[in-house]
Amino acid sequence: MENSEWFRTNKGLCVASSRITAELKKLADASQQLSNLDAAGLCAHQQCGALFATVADAKLRLAALQKQVQQGQHQQLPAPTFIQDLAASIGSFTELLNSLKAQQRQQYASLLQQEQQLLDELGTLQLCVESIDESSSQTAAGSYLGGSASCSYNSGNDDGCLQDSFSSAACREDSPSKLRGQRSAGGSVSKSSTSINSMSRTRPSTATATVSNAQYVPGSTNSRRSSSNNSSRTSLAPAAGSGRDSSSSGSCSSTLLPEVVAYDEFVAQHGATGGWHPDDHKTFVALLRRSRGDYSAALAPIVDALPGKSRQAVITHSRWHADLTELDMRRRVALVNWRTARDAAKAARQAEAATLQDAQATLQAQLQAPDQLDKEVRALQKQAVAQWKAERAAQEAQQQWLEEERQRWQRQQQAEQLQRKRAELKQQIEVAKAAKQQAAAAAATQAGYQARAGQLTAVQQQQQQAQALAEQRVAQRNAAAMARKQQLLAAKEEKLAAREKAQQQLLEQLQDAATPKAARDPGRLLSGTAAAAARAATAAAEAEERQRQAEGTAAGRGSMGGGFVLHLGHKAVPAWASGMRL
Repeated sequence: MENSEWFRTNKGLCVASSRITAELKKLADASQQLSNLDAAGLCAHQQCGALFATVADAKLRLAALQKQVQQGQHQQLPAPTFIQDLAASIGSFTELLNSLKAQQRQQYASLLQQEQQLLDELGTLQLCVESIDESSSQTAAGSYLGGSASCSYNSGNDDGCLQDSFSSAACREDSPSKLRGQRSAGGSVSKSSTSINSMSRTRPSTATATVSNAQYVPGSTNSRRSSSNNSSRTSLAPAAGSGRDSSSSGSCSSTLLPEVVAYDEFVAQHGATGGWHPDDHKTFVALLRRSRGDYSAALAPIVDALPGKSRQAVITHSRWHADLTELDMRRRVALVNWRTARDAAKAARQAEAATLQDAQATLQAQLQAPDQLDKEVRALQKQAVAQWKAERAAQEAQQQWLEEERQRWQRQQQAEQLQRKRAELKQQIEVAKAAKQQAAAAAATQAGYQARAGQLTAVQQQQQQAQALAEQRVAQRNAAAMARKQQLLAAKEEKLAAREKAQQQLLEQLQDAATPKAARDPGRLLSGTAAAAARAATAAAEAEERQRQAEGTAAGRGSMGGGFVLHLGHKAVPAWASGMRL
């Protein structure tokens, strides 16, 4: 009893010791965390000190810079880093602007070269057109004189005259198409010709309305054509002071190009449709386009389509249309040349103005550079002072927060230390009490053991005798149990042996049945089976039984003298089931 109590006491002491060890481990972890926090706070304090030193240095440098600026000595001192960076960025930006200007000058020079090439090509084309016009005018003059003397109204002569007279017109129709192809290859010239064409279509003509019914007289444009040929070699641009477009009224004809004046006079004299009705002229133009500009091929379809027009009238209108096309082509080429020259002059003026503006801007920037630099320096100084004040306020707030955190941490450490001391003192008191109680219990247990030592001798002898008797009885019971166990084991072994023997015999029988052994008997193939023999024996026995029953029935019928029904009606048996015994 006392031993079990002592063991319980010892177990309780062990549990308390393990609990105290766990608490001490927690306290050690908390102490390590506090030491880490102390190290982090010290590092932050050092960083704050370095930051304060940097701010103070910057403040001193700023004060010195302000003093130097106020004294006017900042020009002889080395510039600060941000001023150097600003100067470097300004220099790089200036270099970039210079490179862009150089690229623009190169592009402008290339454009001028391209324009000069276009002007040269247009001059060449103009010379070609003039030579073609001269040859066509000579051919047309000869055809006009020959046609007035020899052409009649029969179909053969008219075809010949038309073929001879308009061979030059066909050449003129081919030359504008070639010129259009060259202008489209030139790029900007095709665009100018398109605008000129649209302008010529929309340009009003007051003289056209007054002479729209005038008839075209062949040969009336020879002198005008020669004058236009002579005037086409003059300057391409309008006269000085002509700021208006070529689409103005006839009162301003002195400022227009000679080709434009010739075209306007021709249209004013003969009308926009050559004296024909607009619908007839529209039909004429449509059939001419369908014939691809070939007047000879379009003559017959036009005469057929216009019953009110004679063959000679169609020929005359064709000559008028050829002259109109020639003058229009001259006018377009002249306008393209004039517009090209005007655009080139305008581009040159714009380039000069841009260059002058850039030079003025550069000069203005150079003049304003010192004042701008002073403004930037003062702005940067103000910005630095404001930044320093903000950083100082932030540092003061952070320092105050760190001081409050340090005081709070010290108070917390003191409270935790006091609590740990109280816990240790309480634990020591409890350990002392437990040791005292354990010593008293051990002394009492020892005294009880000594008091009972004398009483145990007699009882121990009696217990030894009783134990000897009990051991003898136990040995006898064990021997009897062992004998019974051996008998059971022997019976079990015999049963297992008999079972194995029976299983072996059954296995041999199954093997014999699975592999039967029979002698060779070829006749057995044609002999009946045991089942067939059994059925035959059964059929014979049934036949005998029926025969006996029939005999007994006959005997009874004869003795009784009565008649019995021997056959009963039944359904017919099908052929496939006949002979089967059910």
